[in-house]
Amino acid sequence: MAKDFPLVIFTLLQQMATGGFIILALLLLTKAIDQNNRLQLSKRLLVIVILSGLALMTSTLHLGHPFRGPNVLFGLGRSWLSNEVIITGLFFGSVASYWLMSWRFPEWANLKQLSLIVGLLSGLAGLSAMSLTYMIYTVPVWDTWHTAASFFTTALTAGALLALLISQSLAGEKPTQFIHLVGLIGLISCALVMAMQAQYWGGVSSAVTTPVEQFPGYASWMLTRAALLLLAALVWLAVLITRKTSSFVIFLTLALVLIAEGMGRVVFYGVHMTAGL
Repeated sequence: MAKDFPLVIFTLLQQMATGGFIILALLLLTKAIDQNNRLQLSKRLLVIVILSGLALMTSTLHLGHPFRGPNVLFGLGRSWLSNEVIITGLFFGSVASYWLMSWRFPEWANLKQLSLIVGLLSGLAGLSAMSLTYMIYTVPVWDTWHTAASFFTTALTAGALLALLISQSLAGEKPTQFIHLVGLIGLISCALVMAMQAQYWGGVSSAVTTPVEQFPGYASWMLTRAALLLLAALVWLAVLITRKTSSFVIFLTLALVLIAEGMGRVVFYGVHMTAGL
């Protein structure tokens, strides 16, 4: 379990950063945010840059020899792992460039727009590459659409909450409602995918073991994850009903989601089993 912890951190941070950026990029590209607040919001994207940078740094800790990490670049086009790393690097560079130009060179409007679009597209491509990295036929518990669905729904849910924190006091009523809607759809989808994934794992077996047997305490981990997601949903709904959006409550909801999804990711790696064994 401990050896996979860097991958848990990497996937969660990168998915949250990607989801948050995609949502905010859409708002910026469609000019849904007031012109006076757009530049300030762009500067706040430093948070996305930091999170993505930390994710990339953490991913190297899973390597036996971290300093040989650049060797992964030689697999471009042949390995989904190499594609994932390179696309994630492109995402990081695009977002960092956009933030730097917003801060130092706001007059470079066309280049800023290009960086925003490249960041959005590379973010989507990065989530896809990350999913395909794990969807290999020799690992039946991962080789299913549930893997991609769980990654995208995590990005949607955690990303929306991150976007709410970053755009606090800058986004108007309609953009904020849009982010809330996207996040709640992501949270509901996250719970549904978790249930379907658990059902699928229950039907997988080999001659010697099953996914449940691979992970001690499987039931308690999954139940705790479900309870945390439910609590996050209740807190989020309370925010919408009372119309009192505070940074603390949004941060609390994000923490609940990240803990729940972190537990789910630990189980995901823990149930790993190779076909035929």
